[in-house]
Amino acid sequence: METFLILNGMEIKANVDEQEKLMFNLAKGKTSLGALTSWLNEHITRV
Repeated sequence: METFLILNGMEIKANVDEQEKLMFNLAKGKTSLGALTSWLNEHITRV
């Protein structure tokens, strides 16, 4: 996902620990797709 964002002129503005926690929780089913979408909308910026 991060590679796709970078190739499209965007980047995630969050530290690695926060990003890893989000992805682990998504994989465990503790984070919904809607929550992921909201989080990304809050943490993506154009470069």
